[in-house]
Amino acid sequence: MTVVERGIANPNGVALSPAGDILYVNGGGEHGVLRAYPIVRGVPGKGRDLVKGLAVPDGMTVDCQGNIYVTEHTAQRLRVFSPAGKELATIKVDANITNAAFGGADRKTLFITGAGTLWHIQLGLTGKAY
Repeated sequence: MTVVERGIANPNGVALSPAGDILYVNGGGEHGVLRAYPIVRGVPGKGRDLVKGLAVPDGMTVDCQGNIYVTEHTAQRLRVFSPAGKELATIKVDANITNAAFGGADRKTLFITGAGTLWHIQLGLTGKAY
């Protein structure tokens, strides 16, 4: 076991890029971050912030194009970011949310959980398989 990072308060969400060459981690509470760590020869390198100012980031997932879907617990939304950190879309719900994952026969269904509820939305692209 090797420590990758000690500088994120309450790290929570964790995902890999489709090629497995970037590790994404989010955390930080009310002023959260999404951080990317390059993986070289199986070892995560120094992380860099892709997105700052996330509102209690929680779970996350990645699609086949490498876009990152981050749930923001208290903001009651899921935001989608490009691999470069550019915001692409926002999905609002009416409760605090906790996690997201792709599923369905074609992996084009995005499932979102939170507040005792499970939502789903059909998307036009495939999510990364686990």
